[in-house]
Amino acid sequence: MSDTKPTEEAKADEAKAPAISDANGPSAETAGADPSAHASADDAAGQSVADDAKTSADAPPPASPNDAADKEIDILPRGNPLRVRSAVIIAAGLVPAFLLMAKNGQNAWGVPVGLLFVALAGWGVMDLLGTFDDADEHVAGRTTLQTVGGALGIAILLFGLFCGSIAAAQAAVGPWWVGSVTVTASFIGLVAAVFHLGKQLGPWKVDELGLDRPLLQRHGFWVLAIGALLYFPAMGLQSLWDPWETHYGEVAREILARDDWVSLWWAQDGWFWSKPILNFWIQSLAMASLGTHYHADMMLAGAGGA
Repeated sequence: MSDTKPTEEAKADEAKAPAISDANGPSAETAGADPSAHASADDAAGQSVADDAKTSADAPPPASPNDAADKEIDILPRGNPLRVRSAVIIAAGLVPAFLLMAKNGQNAWGVPVGLLFVALAGWGVMDLLGTFDDADEHVAGRTTLQTVGGALGIAILLFGLFCGSIAAAQAAVGPWWVGSVTVTASFIGLVAAVFHLGKQLGPWKVDELGLDRPLLQRHGFWVLAIGALLYFPAMGLQSLWDPWETHYGEVAREILARDDWVSLWWAQDGWFWSKPILNFWIQSLAMASLGTHYHADMMLAGAGGA
């Protein structure tokens, strides 16, 4: 019994030895038998480390709060540098307009000429702000003054004819029906001329559907034409029965009669502050430009053709 027991224990120890060796890793004999396996593993580990280092080098650096602030949208982009040309245009418009406003009294030509000077100053401000400096990629098309010169000249001519016909009609020059015909016809002609000018410049070359339709197939033209045929021929044939029309017209007349474009006034009631001033500025500009008799002793001069 004592001889067999050591032998059984030895066999049990030999059976446990491979399991312990497998759990702890390859045995010394196995490592020594295949040294290329360790070399391949070392090469793979080195390549992995090199790839990780390359990836880290190629990756962009982490963004800092200052970088995020620099990339914010510029809501107010920087303007153009000061231009002598723009400053000269602005001065050429504002100085004469200021002198006309500062002058005591009022000339018949003062308001329309002053309006032209203000428009010139506005052109200079737009040039200073870079309105006409669009980059080539933002320009849909280009043309020359020679190309649009004919259409532009016709539009200016018809605009003058329209204003002249209104001035003649409100001054009772000729029979009433002559003014009705000339005002209506010149307005429709002006609409057609402006449309053809817009087609040559580009905005109205095609309609909202992208179709190149002629004037008579544009809905907007017929809206304007029908409105002109309904309202222009009968202008001035009826009295201003609505008290508010005469009320506002009197405020606009007072601007011209008092030569005060800031403080509104209405007849016996004194100061008038109940409506925005732009409405009365437009009326006063029309009265002064078209020759309306705005002085109290001349308001009915056109009624008898005088």
